[in-house]
Amino acid sequence: MIKIKFIFKIISIEYKTDCSLKGGLLRKVIITCAVTGAAEHTHINPAVPITPEEIANECLSAHTAGAAIVHIHVRDPDTGKPSMEESLYKEVVDRIRQKNDDVIINLTTGPGARIVLGTLEDPVKFGTGTTLTSPANRVIHIENIKPDICSLDIGSFNFGPHIFVNTPDNVIDMAKKIAATGVKPELEVFDLGGLRQAKALIKQDLVKKPYLFQICLGIPWAAEATPDTMMTMRNQLPNDAVWASFGISKDQLPMVAQSVILGGHVRVGLEDNLYISRGELAPGNAALVERAVNIITNMGYLVASPSEAREILNDTSINLPTLSKQVSLMGSFITSLYEKDLELFSTSLIDMVVEPKRSKLNPKFRELKIAAFQSKALAFGISGSGPSVFAIAKYNKQASKIEKSLMSPSIINNKSGFSN
Repeated sequence: MIKIKFIFKIISIEYKTDCSLKGGLLRKVIITCAVTGAAEHTHINPAVPITPEEIANECLSAHTAGAAIVHIHVRDPDTGKPSMEESLYKEVVDRIRQKNDDVIINLTTGPGARIVLGTLEDPVKFGTGTTLTSPANRVIHIENIKPDICSLDIGSFNFGPHIFVNTPDNVIDMAKKIAATGVKPELEVFDLGGLRQAKALIKQDLVKKPYLFQICLGIPWAAEATPDTMMTMRNQLPNDAVWASFGISKDQLPMVAQSVILGGHVRVGLEDNLYISRGELAPGNAALVERAVNIITNMGYLVASPSEAREILNDTSINLPTLSKQVSLMGSFITSLYEKDLELFSTSLIDMVVEPKRSKLNPKFRELKIAAFQSKALAFGISGSGPSVFAIAKYNKQASKIEKSLMSPSIINNKSGFSN
């Protein structure tokens, strides 16, 4: 009878939350921080960042506090008013990337959609504050800067005293231009009508899986920030959606908890809420992110790092050829055990589904795999929870040799902090 010695040597790197349990739950929640927004409320809370340097610094502070994604508008440095100037976006992004290339950058495409009607007697003569422009102008900075993500507002509605215009033709044109850049669109929906419009956009194959939705609640006069509203909108999402939600003002933190309960991700920040508690202005975005972190962890969930968020936001679907080959390999693997065929065992224990995605969490995976097979391992792979790896050997002596090669100084002496 052939005996197969299984060796499971855990090599841990800095992403220790991948292997941790907290309250028995492993779901990781992405925090987005919307750091400044486009509302003219800088006079209410002086912590709202205005200049590119201030906005970039707030993004970095929010990331340090736990945000994996930062959602960015820009403002005129002299007046504090919202701006669409591409050079300002570029400066913010450059300042962030000079210090941090990990945090996920999400640039807005919302500005340029506002209509302020004229007088009751002459409403077609648009009033002061109208920003309406072409779809091309709303996405030109996305085409040139190419952030990780950009928002794509869906649906037209009354946004406070003005009209927020996102007609089907405009949104389709923007979606086509965004798709051409390779930037992932975040579909911002403000009511059920917008969600319906977003699903129509998906049917036109203008958005790739997994579809990223942001359920925006509490904006007057769109959908109200209540548990029932969030649940109703969540229930209308496509099956392949990754989604987050937020509430504004006093509803920001309660909606964090509600979104986590319903299986979503969360957004906080000074764009949506200026206060840390009733009557107390938030000292900065980091304080709001820290509150979100506390809510998530106290509920027994984990906060996603940027690398983990990227994994969640990437396409996790399996194409038919890959699935067919993996099923075939599984059949061969079962046959190898039944027939006690070590050669077939070694050639069939190949993971085409999990390994390509999870191995990215271990920066030394390729070197470890080469070392294992050079030491005559029968098989080597990434564990389902990553970044742990395993090797399988026929004999104890061979297993010891594999163990030694995997723990050799040439592999583990690096900044990743390997340990037994």
